[in-house]
Amino acid sequence: MSDPTTERRPATHPMAGHDAFSPPEVALLVETRGVAKATAPVLTTFVLGLVAGAFIALGAKLAFTDR
Repeated sequence: MSDPTTERRPATHPMAGHDAFSPPEVALLVETRGVAKATAPVLTTFVLGLVAGAFIALGAKLAFTDR
């Protein structure tokens, strides 16, 4: 049996909290993600677009379906 007083609690997630990133860090993250999306292969972009449309359609279907 382990002693509960010596067990380590899991560390909090780095994105948890009110001020997770400073403004320069946010700008860098947005730039990095934007470049990655802009340079993604055409097939990847097309497939992700289809999946996004399927999720939107599913949400609309569930929103208007009687219980």
